[in-house]
Amino acid sequence: MKPLQHGNGPSAQPYRGWLMNLGLLVGVGLLNHCASPQPVTLPAGTHWRDVAKVAGQPTATFSYRINGRKVDLVTFDKASSPVVFEDSRLVAVVAPTAMAEWDRRVTQCLQPGRMPFEAGVGPLHSWVTGQRQRRQPLAAAGHLDAGDVAEAAAAAVILAPISPILLSAGVVGASEHAMTGKNRRRAQTVNEALLNAGVSYRGFLNQFTKPDLEISKGSYRVSEYYATPGALFTGLDFYYDVGIQNGNVQWVAYEAAPVRHHTYLYWKAHCPP
Repeated sequence: MKPLQHGNGPSAQPYRGWLMNLGLLVGVGLLNHCASPQPVTLPAGTHWRDVAKVAGQPTATFSYRINGRKVDLVTFDKASSPVVFEDSRLVAVVAPTAMAEWDRRVTQCLQPGRMPFEAGVGPLHSWVTGQRQRRQPLAAAGHLDAGDVAEAAAAAVILAPISPILLSAGVVGASEHAMTGKNRRRAQTVNEALLNAGVSYRGFLNQFTKPDLEISKGSYRVSEYYATPGALFTGLDFYYDVGIQNGNVQWVAYEAAPVRHHTYLYWKAHCPP
C-alpha cells in the first residue's frame, strides 16, 4: 500500500480541486442569497420603536412641527433609506434618490442675511408630502371586493427596503457615529428623547440646561445645544440646532453641517462679541 501523499503530490490535487469547487459553490450560493434580500413589509402607522426592532438603532436627523403635528426624518442603522414619521408613526419610506432633493431644499431655506429657516420649513414639508404620496401597492392574498380594496388603499401598506441580509452588508445611518465612544449612552438618550418628544418638544429640551450658542431676531431664535460636554473640541459633534418662534420649537436639526455653518455665519455677522 502506498503511503498517503500530502502537499503538492499527485494524490493531493483531486482533493484540493474538490475543496476549491466546494468553496466556489458556497461562495456563489452566498452571493445569490445576498443579492436577493427579502424586504420587510411595514404598514403605515407603525410606531418608530417597532420599526427599530427590524431596522436597528434609529437616529432622528431632522424634526419639525406643522399644523399641530410633529414630523421626523429618521435613519436606521440597518436600513438603506430614511423613513418619515408623523407623531411617532410611520408615514413614508423615502425614495432612494430623494435625499439629494431634500438637501437642496435645506439649502434653499438657508437664505443669505437671514436666520436658518426664518421663512419656515415649507419647502421641506412639501418634500415630505411628496414622499407620503409614493404609496407602494398593497400585497394581499385571495380575492378582495371593492370595499376591501378601498380599505386597503387607505391603510397604505409600505414596502420598506429593510432585511437582515441587506443590513449585514455595512449600510449604516448617522447613528453609527453617534453610538461610539464614551458618550454613546448620552448621545443615544438625547436622540431618543427627540424621537419620543411630542409636538411641544419639552422632553427633548429638558435634556439640556442652556444653549451653547444662540442667535435671535425678534421672537425668533436659533439655539445650538451639545449633547455631550466639549463636543465642539473633541470631534464628537453630537449637536442640535433648534429653531424657536414665540417660545415654541419649530424645528430641530441633528448634526446638520449646513445649518450649523449658516447659524455661525449669522452669529458672526450680527451678534456683538
